[in-house]
Amino acid sequence: MDSIPRTHKSIVSNTQECHHCGRCENLQRHHMIKGVAYRWKAEEDGLWIYLCVDCHTYLHGKHGHELDLLYKKEAERAWLKHYRKSIKDWIRRYGKNFL
Repeated sequence: MDSIPRTHKSIVSNTQECHHCGRCENLQRHHMIKGVAYRWKAEEDGLWIYLCVDCHTYLHGKHGHELDLLYKKEAERAWLKHYRKSIKDWIRRYGKNFL
């Protein structure tokens, strides 16, 4: 696999507002692909967005699974397009296809 240039900027969105509701205060960085094995890769690859505290808490809470899956799909699409890689490359890097 070709080397992927790493970034600490988001390849999804760098706007200083909640990606879900649009609020501009109390923002937190949300890594769209999480887990011990993948969070640092998501950071390197720019797969993060800003969420306000309320939306971030909801996403990681009991009822946030659908929103979490939506953002994982968005992350995968952004990664495939930005790095011009295949789904096979994605699975090698992140272990699962969300699309």
